[in-house]
Amino acid sequence: MEKILKYENNDLVTVIEAKIQIASHNAIFRSRLNYLDEELRKGRNQSPLSDEEIEKEIIDSSVFVNNLVEFREVLRQIAIICGESEIWIEDTLAHENAHANEAEVQGLDFRGYIALFVKDEFGKITGIQPACIIRTPKSFSHSDLLKSNEEVTLAPEKYGNELSDYDRKDLSI
Repeated sequence: MEKILKYENNDLVTVIEAKIQIASHNAIFRSRLNYLDEELRKGRNQSPLSDEEIEKEIIDSSVFVNNLVEFREVLRQIAIICGESEIWIEDTLAHENAHANEAEVQGLDFRGYIALFVKDEFGKITGIQPACIIRTPKSFSHSDLLKSNEEVTLAPEKYGNELSDYDRKDLSI
């Protein structure tokens, strides 16, 4: 395993450590996350929950940051917790940045990067899912939404990265 680089900005390190503690304490149940994913797939006006309500619930169970410098520190700390390597950090950073870049190309509202903490029915953390928070403008038609979401989901392949299992599920492939 490669050594993970130490970040020297102690204020950022401390802030991210605190955010990780809060997110792990507020981890979302896997069953609830599956439900929210299904509600998002239904699209606007088909779900009893608004996109904003779903986004808030996901962010409440996540470490949320606005830029790549902060997201790299989130990934560095998660890599230490989960026993991942520097290569994992760089690959994950590139993967999620590809989604963010394509979202902006597609005219979507890129909101930030997250590390979503997921727990099982017993309350044990079973996963930490890096992702982007992206909001579709209300002016988009349903077909525009589907097309742009597909392009965003496929973006890592355009940048030479692989799709994640979550990406494949989102595309149903």
